[in-house]
Amino acid sequence: MKILVFIITIILNSNNDKLFGLWKSIEENNPNYINLKPNGDFFKINKKETKKLKYSLHEKYIQIEGIDGNFKEEPYYLTGDTLVFQSIKNGKIVKTKYIRQKLAL
Repeated sequence: MKILVFIITIILNSNNDKLFGLWKSIEENNPNYINLKPNGDFFKINKKETKKLKYSLHEKYIQIEGIDGNFKEEPYYLTGDTLVFQSIKNGKIVKTKYIRQKLAL
């Protein structure tokens, strides 16, 4: 039983490691970026501003603490180099897709 718990923990941690880094939305008109850090920092970047938020990962969703102290929970999944967040707006499921970005130093 302990071995099974250990294996599940390793699998979840390896999936979480894939989330860390810079992501660009695929919206053509108004692309924005998010940067997920291993320490729980969540940076949301667009043309006008950069917001630093906090997040925590759970098995099937990410919980983001807003500037006003409210929490937002969104299911997410990875498909190759694409990160997809799902939310419900006006009774419809909305998927926001991000593509992994590589930093050139």
